Amino acid sequence: MIFIKKNKKFLYSILSSLFLILSCDRNLTEFIGPSILENQEEINYIETVIDDFDDANIEGWWTSNELFQLQQIDSSLKISGSNVGPNYEVFGLNLGETINLNEKPIISINIKSENSLDIRLDLQDINSNNTDSEPVIVSVIGSNNFEQFNFDFNGKFGNVNSQAITSLIWFFNPGSNAFSGDVFFDDITFQIIDTTTVDTTEEVITQYSEILIDNFNDIDISDWFTSNSSFQLQQIDSSLKIIANNVGPNWDVFGLNFQPTDFSNLPIVKVELKIEDGVSVNIRMDLKDVNDNATNTTPVFHQITGNGEFNEYEFDFSNKFIQTWPENAIVDQNNISSFAIFLNGGGPSFSGVVYIDNLLRLTTNE
Repeated sequence: MIFIKKNKKFLYSILSSLFLILSCDRNLTEFIGPSILENQEEINYIETVIDDFDDANIEGWWTSNELFQLQQIDSSLKISGSNVGPNYEVFGLNLGETINLNEKPIISINIKSENSLDIRLDLQDINSNNTDSEPVIVSVIGSNNFEQFNFDFNGKFGNVNSQAITSLIWFFNPGSNAFSGDVFFDDITFQIIDTTTVDTTEEVITQYSEILIDNFNDIDISDWFTSNSSFQLQQIDSSLKIIANNVGPNWDVFGLNFQPTDFSNLPIVKVELKIEDGVSVNIRMDLKDVNDNATNTTPVFHQITGNGEFNEYEFDFSNKFIQTWPENAIVDQNNISSFAIFLNGGGPSFSGVVYIDNLLRLTTNE
């Protein structure tokens, strides 16, 4: 399981001074320097551990054949290779989830080997695309001590989705001389930006607009749909009344079809919901694209206990445009064409009334 280390590492932007030596006014040079300094940013990164081998569980690790043997030992992974390399034998790790390497596409690993070798790492995304067109290789010099190596995938992704990496695949001396020996891995990590503590010298205020999707001021609700008769929809008092009868366990759904819309700018939906006082229900919303792919990998929902009044809720789909059922797919956030809404989806049966009003999407002002 991937988790976040407590310590944080910092990336400091590097300032290089530009000096004009031909027909250059000194005052201009003096102006350029301070101007750049004032816009310096300190970006705080969180180190995220993929595997530190502190327990004996190496579930998710695999080998292509018996030429590689894997064993957890002394809080590290021991990889024993026997004449590997010429035939591109591999071993790897299925993450069991997706990781986003878009911001800082570097995988760091502590490696120890008595014998020198080349180690190649490929990344595989949710659609089984690999970074094999531009191999990323590090050369390890034989040593009895661990050394950190960085596998840098900047500009190496090609058609691979850097925001949805699902597997790591390693080669020893790929296509080269046969390698036999033991190699040890420890502390496989990557870094993500800590958006809660980014320190900038200038405050940036992001302005956004609210775009109305439906306020139910007219009686036409023909674009709304239900999966079956367990839902009944009515336009009443400038709102949408949803009457639910034993919905939930069978993933009954209602929703809205609309023209393909770009949600990449700011993927947040706002809606006002009203539920009877004291009634509790889980309300989940999925976005679906023109190819019928849905944002069902990381559900976006609110567990709501009603108070008999309309209350505003936001459904934030940032970094959630991935489908895992009925098959793996990337949801096209530039072409969203429907909402699918579940009440207690997959959970206990729910019967009751929910009201919807002022359905909006947000977009930043550019």
